[in-house]
Amino acid sequence: TSVAEIGSDITDGWTSITIEPASDFVRFIRYTGPADIQCSMAELEFQGLYVNNIASNECPITLATYPVHHPSEGALSVSVVVGLPDTQHAPSQVLPYSIDTTPYISSLSPKTGSSLGGTSVTITGERLPTNAMVMINGYECTVDTATSTEIVCTTTERSELHALSLEVTDLDTMSLAVSHYSLFFRYLDRWSLLSTWANEELPIEGNTVIVPVDQAILLDISPPKLFLILVYGELVFDRVDGLELQAEYIWMHGGLLEIGTEDDPFENTATITMYGDRWNSIGIPHVGTKCVVATNFGSTSHTHGDGHHVVHGDVGRIEIHGAPRTNTWVRVASDVAAGASAISLADAVDFTAGDIIVLTHQ
Repeated sequence: TSVAEIGSDITDGWTSITIEPASDFVRFIRYTGPADIQCSMAELEFQGLYVNNIASNECPITLATYPVHHPSEGALSVSVVVGLPDTQHAPSQVLPYSIDTTPYISSLSPKTGSSLGGTSVTITGERLPTNAMVMINGYECTVDTATSTEIVCTTTERSELHALSLEVTDLDTMSLAVSHYSLFFRYLDRWSLLSTWANEELPIEGNTVIVPVDQAILLDISPPKLFLILVYGELVFDRVDGLELQAEYIWMHGGLLEIGTEDDPFENTATITMYGDRWNSIGIPHVGTKCVVATNFGSTSHTHGDGHHVVHGDVGRIEIHGAPRTNTWVRVASDVAAGASAISLADAVDFTAGDIIVLTHQ
């Protein structure tokens, strides 16, 4: 059954599709495209909002439906009916629960720290457990002090890169505190620290820098001009003005280059300068010269054919998210002649001094 179709029009941001089955549950969704073109999806996000009662002959537990809710929207009290369809068993019980009695994490500081551990992290919120266990990205953060509004813990050493996560568990009830999905701590080793580098030697001009798969580096200073930066792990720009990265090659081979995120854009200034000569520079096969490039780990060409599955951790990525703009592109209201000193636009813009404007045509 075809439930939706994505048009060919260019959109700014996400293309949202709402799937509303008439009666049956959606077990899987398959995406297909025309056979004569190659189309790939950069990112998919699923948001499930539909909740239904489980048939009594399939499971001895009946769940009441409830609306999607977040503590920031205020208190919510819902009753969940738990019972057995067999009348010979004990009668159903009503178990009331309320968001306004749930532990809630409102902030975390700092948001980054060394993979060697030893970073003191302060978690603030409401109704926090005083007998708590804190896990950050799958690693324990040793609790130093805990009150109902603040928990202070010290990070332990990280060995591998794990998905970002924050868990505060009440050891008395084994319940978890809730927090916004964008609230997290990252293990990032600062470029400027000697402890980040092998033999405690910072890179010098002309060096090749390799970021291993299990390391994430925070670029907090402008390093000298380098030959090659090969990223298997993560290279993240710090939120400071004036950072400059200079190299002949910057290659994310299954790694990540991050300058801001969609949820937290980079609103500072930064410059990436590439060096090279088309005649004399050495070209990396399937990659090129004087380039910033991302390739999947273990492959630099499309040799696997259409539909080849790549593990998420092996996908090379470049994430650059600058300050939000009113429009990322806009149509001109009338033709623009060569040498014109003004351009009429169809929509309002928030251009600032120093912006570069590119005119295209069909």
